[in-house]
Amino acid sequence: MVVSLASIINSLDTAVWEFFVQNPLLVDVAKVVTRAGVSTVLIPVALVAGGVVWWKTRDVISAVLPWVTLQASGLFIASMKSWTAVQRPPQEFWLTTTDSFSFPSGHVGNTTALVVSIVLLVQTIAPRYARASFAIGACICTIMGWSRLALNIHWMSDVLAGLLTGTAIAFLVARVAERFRSPRESQLQTPGPREG
Repeated sequence: MVVSLASIINSLDTAVWEFFVQNPLLVDVAKVVTRAGVSTVLIPVALVAGGVVWWKTRDVISAVLPWVTLQASGLFIASMKSWTAVQRPPQEFWLTTTDSFSFPSGHVGNTTALVVSIVLLVQTIAPRYARASFAIGACICTIMGWSRLALNIHWMSDVLAGLLTGTAIAFLVARVAERFRSPRESQLQTPGPREG
């Protein structure tokens, strides 16, 4: 069962990789997108999101969630890369550079973790924007995954694992944050913009 599943995954990985190798669509766009998935971009986004949350709610736990989620994702994904030591697609086809193992995609996983964390906060703070935030978040994560495949730097399984890992970490961190928040604090948390 495990062997046949691995064979199916390998076949899918190879088929998707060959598609992108043979059809180098929008490579320049993919390079721009993929640059947005690095820590020098994601960390400031997490800090700005936290600042907005603090301004709207005055809730410290909610304000630090994006940053904590991003840090947890980065640590977990780096550990998974070292533990699994999956090799990337053949280097001669790369359209960008990298120096780490392949599984899971750090760009996709960390971007997804941050985006899902922000979407969860939007659902709590401004529920009327929940659907829009979900749609925008899904597009951002999908485009990041596409960029890594289009640049021939990842297997499809790396990207899917990044999406799942980032999502799971965001939900886990949010759940842990709720445990830290006392029932009284939860009742006092402002659901919408501050007045005044």
